[in-house]
Formats: sequence, C-alpha cells, structure tokens
Amino acid sequence: ASNVLTTQNILESVQKTERKVRILLVGSAAEYGLIESNESPIKETHPLNPASIYGLTKVYQTYLMKLYFESFNQDVVMVRPFNLYGEGISTKLFVGRLYQQIEKLRNKKIDKIRVGNINNKRDYISIDDAIAHYERVMEFGEKGEVYNIGSGNPIKTSVIMNEILIKNGINLNQVESNCIKHSKDYDVQTIYADIRKINSIW
Repeated sequence: ASNVLTTQNILESVQKTERKVRILLVGSAAEYGLIESNESPIKETHPLNPASIYGLTKVYQTYLMKLYFESFNQDVVMVRPFNLYGEGISTKLFVGRLYQQIEKLRNKKIDKIRVGNINNKRDYISIDDAIAHYERVMEFGEKGEVYNIGSGNPIKTSVIMNEILIKNGINLNQVESNCIKHSKDYDVQTIYADIRKINSIW
C-alpha cells in the first residue's frame, strides 16, 4: 500500500492536475536482490532481481516511474539508496535495530545485544549524506532516471557496528553475533554501489 499504491496515486494525481512539479521516488538497493559478489559495484542498469516482498514493491515503484515518464513525460526521478546508518532510522534496518538494542541495554531490559551475520560487506552511507544526494537529484537529476545512493565502498557490517557501539560506550563483550536467524535463506556476501552516475551531477 505504501510503496506501490501511494506512488501510483501521487503520479496519477499530478498527471490529472497537469501541475508542473518534480517528483522524487525513493527506491532501494533491495531491488537488485540476489547478486554474485563479483557483480559489484552494481550499476543502475543491473537487472532487478528482488529476493523479498519489500524489494519487489520497490521494483513496482521503478516500473511506475518508467510508465509515467515514458507515457506522459512526467518529471519524475528516483534514488536507489543502499544501506543507511544514523540514529532514528527504521528498526527494520540493521543499524536501527542496533540502536534499539543499545537503548534496551542501557535500560536493563536486555542483558546482551544480539545480532546476526556481521561479516557480510555492505555499502553504508549516513542519512545526512543520503539526503544531500536526494536534494542534488531533485535539482540536477535527469527526469526518468535512477541514481544509486551510496559510498561506493564495501564495509563489513561489524565495522559499522563497532563504531556505533564505541560511540555509545558499549563494550564489545556485551554483543553476541550470529545468534539471530532470519526467515530469508539468502545473504549476499558483498554488495556495493557504482556511484559514478550520482557523482556526475555534483
């Protein structure tokens, strides 16, 4: 409902009112889904192969953008962020869950921080940097185009985790890893963005 129907309603409403406004859609690296580690860095033109319902709904967003751009020449652009980090992000994301557990540990609601696999490599970018890129795409992006948003560098999840723990005064011996199993049976070892396209408009 949020990712597909709301997107369609916005695009359709703008089309019907014939207002000249630019629309920014926020996709996700989850659209790329199952890839081989040697396929990184991932370009925006890489085939979309979602491995989750969330990734699939974001692919539908991409197709909606293409439809309204190609059929109606609508001024719509899309960003495709990789792994965001920073306080206040969704607890559906690793970093968000980590901050949530830090707060519970401080309040003595849990005795350990428990995480899953932290040896995979991901492309992490801070919320502030991501938003700066969003604004850049809104101002200078080419309509109908998708822009990867990331650092362009693969970083072990453990590195990001350790930085956050140290900043929050949490001892590493208070963490247990590989003790959370997700329902998904896939876990791409390495994925990071090709960011030449976003860099070309800076």
